[in-house]
Amino acid sequence: MTKLRLSSFILDTVAKRRRPSQENEEERAGGRVLLKLDVEGAEVEVVADLLATGAASKVDRMLVEWHEDPEDEDRSRHARGLKRAAETLSYLTRKLGLEETVDVVAFDDETYYDQQLSLSGCD
Repeated sequence: MTKLRLSSFILDTVAKRRRPSQENEEERAGGRVLLKLDVEGAEVEVVADLLATGAASKVDRMLVEWHEDPEDEDRSRHARGLKRAAETLSYLTRKLGLEETVDVVAFDDETYYDQQLSLSGCD
């Protein structure tokens, strides 16, 4: 099995892709990046790496299913802390109008039908 470092793929492939013209609204709508991340407990490593490398800023919206480990309180605390940090970073990059933004949304795909998520960030 080949392993893939998600942040490297995003920075080396996704971020360098040829994007549609920013002037044509219809073309631009086809150039957004949506990442659904459900890595069954590896969120701390993966999301921290995406944020630290800057790869998260190349994704228009990241839907993350956060998992806690009832047998590992430290890991659960790290997951909760990183979730709060990612949500705060998402808020600040949009609020401050930064050119490179991070949009991380907590998402539970087992109950996705109950969630009222708009994909407005990807319009």
